[in-house]
Amino acid sequence: MKISKRKDCCLVLEGGGVKCAYQYGVLKTLVREFGSVEEALYALVGGEIKGVAGSSFGAVNSAMLLAGGMEKLEEFWENLSAERIFHEPRLQRIMEKIYARQKVFDLSTALFALSSGLDPLATQRKISKLYYDFLIENVDEDAVRSCGLELGITAVELADFDIRSDRIKMIPFDVDEADVSLIPNYSKFVNKRLIELFLKDIGKGSLPEFVAASAAFPAFRPLKVGTKYYTDGGVLDNMPVSMMERRGFRKALVIRTGTGTPKQRWSDDMNVRFITPSRELGAAAVFSVKNIHETIALGEYDAVEAIKGSNLLLPGGTK
Repeated sequence: MKISKRKDCCLVLEGGGVKCAYQYGVLKTLVREFGSVEEALYALVGGEIKGVAGSSFGAVNSAMLLAGGMEKLEEFWENLSAERIFHEPRLQRIMEKIYARQKVFDLSTALFALSSGLDPLATQRKISKLYYDFLIENVDEDAVRSCGLELGITAVELADFDIRSDRIKMIPFDVDEADVSLIPNYSKFVNKRLIELFLKDIGKGSLPEFVAASAAFPAFRPLKVGTKYYTDGGVLDNMPVSMMERRGFRKALVIRTGTGTPKQRWSDDMNVRFITPSRELGAAAVFSVKNIHETIALGEYDAVEAIKGSNLLLPGGTK
């Protein structure tokens, strides 16, 4: 007896900056083994894919996947480097300095700027603009809207943020102040609320900016979209399964980038299967080619192991 495909399945991509290269590696293997993302989702979770959701850089992956399929993800991740984003090696070293000392979403200090002639605030502005411009250029809004699948992304609205104010209290940190200047994380000092967005909620022409806003690491200056300022969606929801459940989805394949506890929970009625890194991934902002390719390779390996351990072609997958 032929099992009918149910139209209630989604793919969810956890945030994690450069660690999201792991998701490309996983999807690369799934497509190789099953022929397409759609067939892989049906085999592993038992449903027909109708939507993709992501938080932070997982939102970037989601938008690129819907717009250009695996070809777009391949072009992006196989060629990504610090130079493509920041253009100057010194700026990349600053980004590495941020995440070498702190967890991604536990930034008591949001930017380390080398003191050799650099102004910390000016450096942060420059890094932020280069990063956002790069992300916006890689989101094809028309292609996403015409793909026929739902896109869900998260962002965090900074309700009372004022970008014009640079009067920031310096926070002590155990580093040599002769070597490093410190700037606190803006999002620590303002009211914030989680924003869950589907395509229907986003005005025409604004999708690339909202995707970039979802991936606005707290180390960067918040991104202004319209009249409001936003920071990284992963601050309040790093794994947007619950928003997809409220949208009517009942099955999900989640490709993770870490092993921490989700910040938003879903009900027991939601049937979720995970592919999780078999070891801790590198820092979220180290855009070195070596780090990216090692992360991709681990995703490929873990996907093979996930396939071996799954009950393929059973409707509903496993919880």
